[in-house]
Amino acid sequence: MPSRGAGPVWAEREKKIAKFVWQLIPEDERPVEEESGMSKALAGFPIVGLLMQLANAEGGLDGGSLRFSEFARRILDNVDEKFYNSVEALRSTRGQEITFSTITYCLWTSAYGAGIMPRQEVMDTCRRLSISRDLEYEMAMYEDARDSLVRRNMQMGVQEQQATLKDQVELAVDCLARLLQLKQGTDIPEGMQPHIATIVQECYPSATASMVDEAIQTAAIRTARQRKAASQSSETIAAAAEDALES
Repeated sequence: MPSRGAGPVWAEREKKIAKFVWQLIPEDERPVEEESGMSKALAGFPIVGLLMQLANAEGGLDGGSLRFSEFARRILDNVDEKFYNSVEALRSTRGQEITFSTITYCLWTSAYGAGIMPRQEVMDTCRRLSISRDLEYEMAMYEDARDSLVRRNMQMGVQEQQATLKDQVELAVDCLARLLQLKQGTDIPEGMQPHIATIVQECYPSATASMVDEAIQTAAIRTARQRKAASQSSETIAAAAEDALES
């Protein structure tokens, strides 16, 4: 494995990892995003510093998650062109509900929902978005639900997101599958697999290609198990209604 700073490609990867702060990786593997001298100087002035805090890109009760707009901006500014090509390929296959915004919403909810929210709940918001296309409503509902769980965790003394990079990658795959209106417990079609892999890999540059591929290949088993758990809860009626929609 090359050392840090061992060439322009590695340097570009380090830069992307530094900006993609949602990745759950060990602190000693996380590059630090450089803050400009101007920003540091401005932050030193009391009034300007306060305004900068108010405009901070971070949101949520935990203070560590990025707001959707900032998350989307970092994706937009840093991913490779192949990310957009994959979005367009999925859009041509599945329809108008597949856009940069809806794809990014799935990545955002899975990045900050893993280890905090029930997996089924995160997948369901992506599924609803594919039908309603009401991004603002789903975003508000997601943030309220997540903040409620973060508040509960804080009361229990749990301060950190209880998940791993692998958990995030798997949930991202599952959420994208739900946005694509694939039924839980079914394999992801071969034609979609490389595009989902590209999107997830670009969002999680620290994840290996094998980790992403495994998440895609095991999606059917994972989501079928999740579906069964949901059917045994109070969500039985909602699940049955969704089956009717998908049939």
